[in-house]
Amino acid sequence: MEGVFLILVLFFYLLVRMLFWLRPDERRKDRKRLAPALELLACRQFAEALPLLDAHLAQHPRSVEGLLARARCHFEEKEYLLCVADNCKAINQDSHLPQAYLLKGKAFFAMGHLDEALVEFDRAAWYDRENPEPYTWRGLVHRQMGQEGKAYADLQTALRMGDENASFYLRTAAYSGTWR
Repeated sequence: MEGVFLILVLFFYLLVRMLFWLRPDERRKDRKRLAPALELLACRQFAEALPLLDAHLAQHPRSVEGLLARARCHFEEKEYLLCVADNCKAINQDSHLPQAYLLKGKAFFAMGHLDEALVEFDRAAWYDRENPEPYTWRGLVHRQMGQEGKAYADLQTALRMGDENASFYLRTAAYSGTWR
């Protein structure tokens, strides 16, 4: 009797697990709906992609993928405040978005808000520990703030992770006499 009960429990557990596993992911559906706009982004045609993204977000205002794509368009078009606003909306939907923190940090860096940029790069590095880009940007922020030791450490970390940009920044600093 107990064996039959355990088999039934296992069956229902597996059934529920399969139903949730096969449930379509909302972000995957958004990527399918945004395919034309994402193609334009890949071709770096940001001005052409922006109206498509605006139309998508008018219909689906909680679309994380749409907000991230529009934030990237705004960043490339040098509309940094709009980029920060879209990233904040996306982060409110899903707080585990390292690309949103990274883009938000880049926008703050471009506007000259170094303290805010440093916080965002820290968050991006926390949520995506395999990506060397936040470390490189964090090193650039520390360098801009005059914290050469921290900048060197972050750029060395990014270099060990395989970022070629960090190698460039370390070489330019070494040849300019900033670091030894």
